[in-house]
Amino acid sequence: MQSVLRVACYFRGPQRRIGSQSFLLALGGVVLIGISLLECATLHAQSRLTSTIASGGIADVSLDTTGAHVWYAQRETPTGWFSSPTAVAIWPLLSLPEDQQLQATGPEGAAYSFPVTAEDSEGPLPASCSPVSGSGFPFGTTRVTCSTSTAAGTATASFYVTVVDTTPPVITVPADMVAEATGPAGAPITYSVTASDTVDGKITPGCSRASGANFPIGSTTVECTAVDSHGNAAHATFAVTVRDTTPPVLASLPPNITTEAASVAGAVVTYTAPTAHDLVDGAVPVACTPSSGATFSVGITTVTCIASDVHGNESRGAFTVTVTRVPAIAKVAPASGPAGSVKAVTITGSKLATISSVHFGALAAVSFEAKSDTTIVALAPAAGPSVVDIVLSGPGGTSATSAKDRYKYAPIITTLTPSSAPAAGGSTVSVGGSGFLVGGSATVFKFGTTKSPHVICSTTISCTVQVPARALGTVDVTAIANRVTSPKSEADRFTYR
Repeated sequence: MQSVLRVACYFRGPQRRIGSQSFLLALGGVVLIGISLLECATLHAQSRLTSTIASGGIADVSLDTTGAHVWYAQRETPTGWFSSPTAVAIWPLLSLPEDQQLQATGPEGAAYSFPVTAEDSEGPLPASCSPVSGSGFPFGTTRVTCSTSTAAGTATASFYVTVVDTTPPVITVPADMVAEATGPAGAPITYSVTASDTVDGKITPGCSRASGANFPIGSTTVECTAVDSHGNAAHATFAVTVRDTTPPVLASLPPNITTEAASVAGAVVTYTAPTAHDLVDGAVPVACTPSSGATFSVGITTVTCIASDVHGNESRGAFTVTVTRVPAIAKVAPASGPAGSVKAVTITGSKLATISSVHFGALAAVSFEAKSDTTIVALAPAAGPSVVDIVLSGPGGTSATSAKDRYKYAPIITTLTPSSAPAAGGSTVSVGGSGFLVGGSATVFKFGTTKSPHVICSTTISCTVQVPARALGTVDVTAIANRVTSPKSEADRFTYR
């Protein structure tokens, strides 16, 4: 705070009051430079104050004369004016703020409310200021003048309010951005940057790379700056990363290829390699495995084609090459075997070296061995009486069925007990063998061409058969199961007597 004391000047001789002047003192400090001269205009004498203010606003004042007359500052008391080589400062005391510097709060400057007090020996006094406390202060420096009055006179003082703008704008930039490249040059990036200022309001910022410009592949730092009308600047940055994660596009992938093997090794297959195009790199090479012109083995081979760009993005495509080598059966020997038993069978034909399975009907061979490209020896599995196709399969295909691949699982008669009977028939014979169907009528027995009227097969190897009537002589007894007839042999000979 600063204070003002009113000091009166008087002539020594006649003790006559001739005028007064107010001047500014520093409360608790040395008299302020530039305002310490007291002028009593009528006598042209000057006095320099050199004292300090004491508490309560009363100060001892020394007067140094510069003219022929000595002047004193005197204090009025109830009994008159007191005068002494040491004068006394006179009330009222006016206290007001030091000079102020304010930050602008808007385009019009800033409002400022300030405290001002005044008092004399009898207590507080009203004070008035212009501009008043709470007023809006424009940019620049404004003088505030305050005063207070009593019967003894008026004390007037001033302070200064300076409004400045040193606050930078507030700039808002996007978060770091990631975008996909759209071409070799990168990608166009659109963004929004805004700035506002307490004084200037909305400000258009400038950036090192404009919104909508093309950004190269990689990371680019965008630096943005906003400057207000008083030269205050705000800076902000954000990063734009343009990356290439898009794989090339494969085109003209060959269709699946099927060809016949030229040999057991397979076939040489050629094809037109596909092409590929990348957004960033343009045309890129394509590598296919196996390559065109390679020998493809019998069966199905998948060809995988890969296109890669410089940033490691890959596209894959595939097609198949099927090399066929279909086996064919020309002969089966023997063409039949006992039902319920395994038997070695020799299969001859063509393109047999590459097969991977042999089936007798629905049953897989117990084992098989390709002796050459034209011969296979297979062990037929045990099966009930039936006629089945032998089927050969491999990576090159499956043999077609025909009469040449038929294999017969036949019932076999090994014993007849007894082996003869009266021609009148009616007796029974125990038949031993294999491949019989259990039941009363599943297996049919014939004596020559005459069918037995009654058959009971308790197992697949034993049946009781009633002998039909027939003329004298010797005949073959045959068993028929599932329409398969047992082969004739010496063991099935029966004599009518």
